[in-house]
Amino acid sequence: MFGGAYANLVRYLYNELDRGGMAAFIAFQAREDIERGMSYVTGVAQGYYLLRWGWVLQRLIDTRRGLKLIEQALEIGQGQDRQLESQALNNMAAVYRATGQPKRALELFEQALPLRREVGDRAGEATTLNNMAEVYRTTGQPQRAVELHEQVLPIIREVGDRAGEAVTLNNMAAVYGATGQPDQALEVLEQALPLRREVGDRAGEATTLNNLAMVYRTTGQPKRALEVYEQALPLMREVGDRAGEATTLTNKAIVLYEDLNRSQEAITSMEQAIAVLVETGLPQDSFGHTRDEMQHYLDAIRHGLSLGQTIGGSDIMPSDQLQAVLSNTITVMTTVSERRVEGREVIVNALQDAQQHGADWQIEGEFFTAVLAILDGEAPVLPGDHPYAPTLAKIQEGIAAGRLEDYDTPQDDDLPFDAELISRSIAALSGGPQEKMVHGQYLAAMSAQTTDEEMKALLQVIQLGLFGSDLSQLGQNLSGVYREAWETIIVGVETGGVDPRLFEMIVQNTLVVLGPAAEKRSEWREALTQIRSQAMEGDAQELVALLDEVIGLLDAGGNQDGLGMNLKGAYARTWQAIVENLPSSK
Repeated sequence: MFGGAYANLVRYLYNELDRGGMAAFIAFQAREDIERGMSYVTGVAQGYYLLRWGWVLQRLIDTRRGLKLIEQALEIGQGQDRQLESQALNNMAAVYRATGQPKRALELFEQALPLRREVGDRAGEATTLNNMAEVYRTTGQPQRAVELHEQVLPIIREVGDRAGEAVTLNNMAAVYGATGQPDQALEVLEQALPLRREVGDRAGEATTLNNLAMVYRTTGQPKRALEVYEQALPLMREVGDRAGEATTLTNKAIVLYEDLNRSQEAITSMEQAIAVLVETGLPQDSFGHTRDEMQHYLDAIRHGLSLGQTIGGSDIMPSDQLQAVLSNTITVMTTVSERRVEGREVIVNALQDAQQHGADWQIEGEFFTAVLAILDGEAPVLPGDHPYAPTLAKIQEGIAAGRLEDYDTPQDDDLPFDAELISRSIAALSGGPQEKMVHGQYLAAMSAQTTDEEMKALLQVIQLGLFGSDLSQLGQNLSGVYREAWETIIVGVETGGVDPRLFEMIVQNTLVVLGPAAEKRSEWREALTQIRSQAMEGDAQELVALLDEVIGLLDAGGNQDGLGMNLKGAYARTWQAIVENLPSSK
């Protein structure tokens, strides 16, 4: 009875996964029970159970385990059930294609095709032909892809498979696009889209929208392309298509940067695309972009370069080298000033090397010259639109903060979990229903992968928060670093995502300069003024109000009269932490 009930549930999830977010949500919530249910069915029935649950797993949670279950389904089907065997081969091939192994995928599709024909599965035959055509398209054989699509269309129209017809039209459009025929691509995509909607194929609708957007961009309509990407993205998230989500985010970033000159939004979108691959362990998105390629794009966008330029070549330094210059300069200007001469020599050598490369390394030469000015105690000169201006600004900010007393706060390396959990949870708890659902899936995946019961308790608390519980009433059962993490999340939500460590720094450094390090007061005031300017740009009005009060306190020599009266929440608590610990003599 138990096995039969869960076999029916798995069949429902398998069939409905592409139609909406409810199937994905149920899969995450019922995962442990579904895993147990496998042992309650036997024989061919177990094979179909493994086939369907493996497909759901590889799409939503765990690609490796999902593929392993489909392989087990294939073993059961061989010699017992040709239909199961052909479906397993087809699904395994689809996973290999999605993970960048087209040769292996084609081998399996070619094994599946005669089995589909043997059992008279015309719809399945069309599906496999479509998949094979996609492999040929993505491996640079568009003519072979067209030939297969021409075989497919009569079959799917014969069996009345409207969903399959939409898939075929969508794939044909991809071939047209790859062979420089955007008008034909647009024509067939506009035929495919209403078919996707007619059959309720939400995942397919998202894919078709994504492809439409690419064609709009190709034909010089970037604003229209952006609008369509933004329609596709929530659909990708709704159905749990993480590879498709990463593709859409990447494509959106490219349009924002190259066509619409909206660099900051492009950076955010590309960071989100990379995060999807990191979370899921996928080697690439549905279009074939790897994490390294996405990072290449991100580095280029951050430095104002063409996406075609080579990161790490003569155009721009690799990000790790740039980070080394940044951190080493801050270090020798703050905590190990006795090594400044040595640090200066490194930059001088780098400058000379850049100058030897001539015009190709001009921007590096300008950057190293500016860093030398900082090391010599002079004002650096670098235009605000210079590719290395953001790095130079970070160096200056780091030196300003590093000269002041360090504040005691848990570092990322001290945490028994990825610190990204905190920032992601803050964003989800501050976001809308879609963001909450996607984060719920992320939390469920983390919970399934950990054996740490305290970690599971923290993840459960965050999940309760996503469902609308009062955050201040949650987390009473947490302790140690997990309690600190939850409190950090609450503060982040309360303050709109401001890093809680900023509040600790404001408290500690303000008390220091109003006490034993009075000679640093003007330096700290200047740092606060810079933070205030950034807060103004980000429209963080409550943070601006706190900084105004703290600056006023510094100007009054620690006299709090008339200050801090209108602050609320975390801002009021930060103010109280300062005034309650002020030195007794002012």
